[in-house]
Amino acid sequence: MSPPIYATLQQLANKLGIDDVADLPADSQEKLRMASRDVDDVLIGAVYATDINEIPIDINIMEAMKNATLAQVSYWLDGYGTEHGPTAYSNVSIGSVTLGARATGQDGDIPNLAPQALKELRQVGLLPVYAKVRG
Repeated sequence: MSPPIYATLQQLANKLGIDDVADLPADSQEKLRMASRDVDDVLIGAVYATDINEIPIDINIMEAMKNATLAQVSYWLDGYGTEHGPTAYSNVSIGSVTLGARATGQDGDIPNLAPQALKELRQVGLLPVYAKVRG
């Protein structure tokens, strides 16, 4: 079974104010898949009921995951990183100042989730995720 995708092309078109799904970027379905995966990655350890297809049963949680997925794709389309990780520059120079950025793929590949995506997940109590200790 493939991992769930939390938003549709039509929902993405609506969010972006595009009338026809055919006018979306050609890789939009892949972006939705990758954004859904990133949402899942930040929710490792979160507890919520799912159906047989791993889709949340609670409508509020499903709505938040859909909105987070759409926010993440919008974030990428606005030029903040890519579905392959944050935009990585080895060095950036402005006048006499040179800054180095971390390379993509560090920090255990934790996704660079859009601020709005994180907010959507926080508002329904999915974040932050805390470990439960029993004993």
